[in-house]
Amino acid sequence: MVKAVVVAGTHSGVGKTSIAVGLMAALQARGLVVAPFKVGPDFLDGLHHTAATGRPSINLDGFMLTRDQALASFSRAAAGADVAVVEGVMGLFDSRDGRSEDGSTAQIAKWLGAPVLLVLDCWAMARSAAAVVKGFAEFDPDLNLAGVIFNKVGGAAHAAWLEEALTAAGLAARVLGGVPKDPAVSIPARHLGLTTPAEQRPQHAAAGGGGDAPSRGYAVGDDGGYIGQLRRLVGDNLDLEAVLQLAAEIPVVRAAADAALAVGTPAAEGCTAGGGADRPRPRIGVALDEAFLFYYRDNLLLLEAAGAELVTFSPLRDAALPPRLSGLYLGGGYPERFAAGLAANAAMRAQVAAFSGAGGVVYAECGGLMYLSASLEPGPGAAEGAGAGTVGGRGGDEVGASGSPSAGKRQEEGKQQRQQQQRQQQQQQPAAYPMVGVFPFRTRMAAARGMRMGYCEVLPLPGCPLFSVGGAAVRAQMFHFSEIVEDHQEHSNGDADSNPGGGGACGGGGGSGGGSRCAYTRTYRLQMVAPGAAPEAEGYSVRRTLASYVHIHFGGCPQLAASLVDKCREVDVTYVSAAVARASGAAAGEDSRAALGGAGRDACPYCSRPHGQSEAGAAGEKPSETAAAAPAADVAPQGPQHPEPRPPDRAVPGRIVSLLPSGTEICLALGLGPPRLAAVSAFCDDVVSSGGCSGDSSGINCGSGAELVSAARAVGASPVAHLPRAVRSLVDTSAMTSRQVEEQMQRLKAQGRPPFEIDVALLRRLRPALVLSQDACAACDATAAQACAALRSAGIGAGGCRVLSLSPRTLAEVAECIVSVGDAAGAGGEARALRRPRVLLLCGLDPFVLGGQWIPDLIATVCRAEDASGQLPGDPPLRVTWSDVIRFAPDLLVLSPCSRSPGNALGEALALSTRPGWWGMPAVAAREVYIADHGLFSRPGPGMATRGAEVLARLVWGPGAEGLGPCPQGAVLKMRPPEGVEEGPAAMERGWFVNWD
Repeated sequence: MVKAVVVAGTHSGVGKTSIAVGLMAALQARGLVVAPFKVGPDFLDGLHHTAATGRPSINLDGFMLTRDQALASFSRAAAGADVAVVEGVMGLFDSRDGRSEDGSTAQIAKWLGAPVLLVLDCWAMARSAAAVVKGFAEFDPDLNLAGVIFNKVGGAAHAAWLEEALTAAGLAARVLGGVPKDPAVSIPARHLGLTTPAEQRPQHAAAGGGGDAPSRGYAVGDDGGYIGQLRRLVGDNLDLEAVLQLAAEIPVVRAAADAALAVGTPAAEGCTAGGGADRPRPRIGVALDEAFLFYYRDNLLLLEAAGAELVTFSPLRDAALPPRLSGLYLGGGYPERFAAGLAANAAMRAQVAAFSGAGGVVYAECGGLMYLSASLEPGPGAAEGAGAGTVGGRGGDEVGASGSPSAGKRQEEGKQQRQQQQRQQQQQQPAAYPMVGVFPFRTRMAAARGMRMGYCEVLPLPGCPLFSVGGAAVRAQMFHFSEIVEDHQEHSNGDADSNPGGGGACGGGGGSGGGSRCAYTRTYRLQMVAPGAAPEAEGYSVRRTLASYVHIHFGGCPQLAASLVDKCREVDVTYVSAAVARASGAAAGEDSRAALGGAGRDACPYCSRPHGQSEAGAAGEKPSETAAAAPAADVAPQGPQHPEPRPPDRAVPGRIVSLLPSGTEICLALGLGPPRLAAVSAFCDDVVSSGGCSGDSSGINCGSGAELVSAARAVGASPVAHLPRAVRSLVDTSAMTSRQVEEQMQRLKAQGRPPFEIDVALLRRLRPALVLSQDACAACDATAAQACAALRSAGIGAGGCRVLSLSPRTLAEVAECIVSVGDAAGAGGEARALRRPRVLLLCGLDPFVLGGQWIPDLIATVCRAEDASGQLPGDPPLRVTWSDVIRFAPDLLVLSPCSRSPGNALGEALALSTRPGWWGMPAVAAREVYIADHGLFSRPGPGMATRGAEVLARLVWGPGAEGLGPCPQGAVLKMRPPEGVEEGPAAMERGWFVNWD
């Protein structure tokens, strides 16, 4: 059981949010655990609840949720709390229409069985307050209107007068107190509602209340901020004991709450509910910062219940996406206020565009849609830091006592300062800022003209890339002040046959609003809940990206969360991660470059990274600033399932300078040695070429690696020994002990000097087109920030040189770094030839089964290849669909079903040729398809560890691989079409497979 009250108002603007937040904070200060809730669809009020209580605020919406769904959500969030405070929406009885109570505060109060505390704005009101309360008490006899709170009273005498009026009218509602008016404690509003908690501290300071610089949040019960003021104001003027006495004991039904998290099964073939142990757990990146902060908490819980792992990132601040993502969730917020910062973070925009272009799942609502557009026109007054004004007559949420003249004066002065700053920003800001460019249309703030608000119903149409709900309409809401400006022809709402979840009709966005023009599909049918509203097309889709102005509460249709997570499971994470890495390493376009001195937050015109690394450098060092443009990725509409993004259009770079040994090794492996490699690090004396390894896998993927050693010995001397040294260490480690090295490093750090010195004169003479550096360890090699500074000192502009930061953290990222260097130096083909082959071993064909357990070990450890399925050692066997097999896109396919011999499995294998996508699979195109004896890999004993492992290694590296025994006779069949047989999409015959040894 948990005590609960509902704080309602007679109408919007009476101060119920301030009263509710103050009440939450006051109860919290008494040592009670307070669970906050918000009636209706509003996001902003809940942020203030969280600032007061330290717990997420949960939306209880009677239109988007059924009664059972709302009660389950309440039970789930209230568990473990002492008291629940539910803030209402608008006026107590205001609902979605003039006839019903759907969506109203009264409806939720009755569903919960909780008493209502009615807040009245009593400024300039006396005995009439009794008439108002009497009308509210008698309007719905089934509602328990238990208490009344007088807000903005003129003093103790005024409060007593009001209470006398209610007593004389014979009203049963208990008067809980009168809160005096204090304009210094009001929460200002803007076009989407109240300002955020992070904005209150600077405004409070401007009004003379002290406080620190702007921050993203506040400690619970922070006495120096507005929460502390509200706590004291409400706690001193309300009878908190009476509030707790009135609070009703509400049962917390955990069983119902847990059942609500049992996510339904999407209406898609092969999908199952929930995130069981046999299902992969995809990672979804959730954008969370000042620009993106509107999320229903239950949406996140339901995604996790469906099996997703959620990780947050900041499109404003982070230099890269989190690694190994399958999906992105871009919520609503204020991208128009932070358009300059979002535009300046070109590296992030490029990676989001590449993520979408490579087939990653992207779900965007409202502000997220604006971020995915080609450009954003914030309009006057929307820039970051602009003061919060009133919109539509709403001046914020006021609470508190008569307020001193000095406080009012300070507040007015602060308001004038903010208005002056706003005018200056309006004069300086450009008309439009480049955004991600996944969609070709522009978005712009349109004030009253663009305002749309209200409940709606959404029907995902056939072809919707993310949601499968069996033709059911989903209840949702919409509230925005921006509009889409379309400059091209898109598919209409019915033209969903273009399969936006597949290849799509365009490549990745340009990342700067330029990008390729591409068609998209509208895959929602929207019906606003308003008199005379006509159905309309909405939901903008391309590939696996879906953006919309609609905010959906997954709690009203849990199948949506399950469907979204299952779509994430279909993503080829390795392929998408590689595309993101290439985007991170792409050269920055002029429209996304800052001046050499730096512009925006952490903007550097030189730098890019080949992989999503976090901003935190080693030993607390600040990494180099980054900026990059999105690649112009092209995907053919009818192309393969795994199209290769086209490298950015640019001239092949000239000279290369490597400031670290690993960069030098990569250059040599790619055939980019002298004279292309013009200078290296002083640590590169012992670097040797790995070019002596035989086969197409030169230098990286040799069977045992012995060829690498012999090739290095054959060279005898480093091929870069004669090159000039572009960087030297200021610490002579060869003549020092470890303790002496540490002491010297600390002395340099105390002096503010890096431990490396770059030869600026050499850079000026060579004028390189590409510099290889790193950000992983400031004590190991020169950082990218040092490289950028040296280039500036050498007078080399960002348009003439690029710094590529190589800071891999895993073996897979090492391979991505190699590809990034190849792309940057015009040797992309050579770089991709070095990557490890993707191997898929199927232990069942009807149904299709991944072996898991030791199979990934055999592929990764013994064969030094990549398991195309993404399974890890120890994973359980897993049933997959044919679409999964096609999506894995293996370079080598091994069919090893439960049969006594490969000949017995031949019929099943031949039948695969009639399935869609077979002939486009890379392994089929290369004729690297094998049928192997199941016993080779299914018996975990000495035979598998030797004979099975050797057979698999021979399949990967060929019969000539050294140190491997012969293949058992008849144990393997290889795909080899007979001579003279026309190849193509036709059924194979038995002659297509022959014995292989």
